[in-house]
Amino acid sequence: DIAFAGPVDLAAGAVTTTVTGGGNAGDGITFASTLDDDVIGQTALTLVAGLGFVDAQGAIGGATRIGAFAVSNAAQVDLANLAAASISVTATNTDLNGTAYSAAAGGDIAFAGAVDLAAGAVTTTVTGGGGAGDGITFASTLDDDVAGQTALTLVAGLGFVDAQGAIGATRIGAFAVSSAAQVDLANLAAASISVTA
Repeated sequence: DIAFAGPVDLAAGAVTTTVTGGGNAGDGITFASTLDDDVIGQTALTLVAGLGFVDAQGAIGGATRIGAFAVSNAAQVDLANLAAASISVTATNTDLNGTAYSAAAGGDIAFAGAVDLAAGAVTTTVTGGGGAGDGITFASTLDDDVAGQTALTLVAGLGFVDAQGAIGATRIGAFAVSSAAQVDLANLAAASISVTA
């Protein structure tokens, strides 16, 4: 396992810092506190968990936004709030335990596996880069961990929303796209649905 119990700063400069876990089932990469860049948007972070897990218990980029954030592989990913140049998560399952996930201008947000909303009775907001061509993509299913509990708002600006899998097999709370140039939706079950595109 790899575990950091206190706050972590990325301080390597304009490069990618890669953290690679043991790779087997049960092997973890854990950040028990916050993780920030020392210079806004400068250092990218890639996490490689293989068949293991990523557990980010504190906000990433909450104080100082990090560069491109990626999980290249994992069985399970748990994320608190996250602000990065871009966000790319490839995992069997990802739990969004926070309320805010955002990319910088020009950045995409993409989840390649199943996603669960797990923040409780709040609204989770996902904000893409906002420019033409900047995307928010869910390549698989998206569900609430408790039926109807967590609302989801997607903010794409001049970019796009692409929900390729069903949303709400376990019905989510209020679903909203507050802005987008293009929205593609598969099946959707939510407390309410509002799309502005």
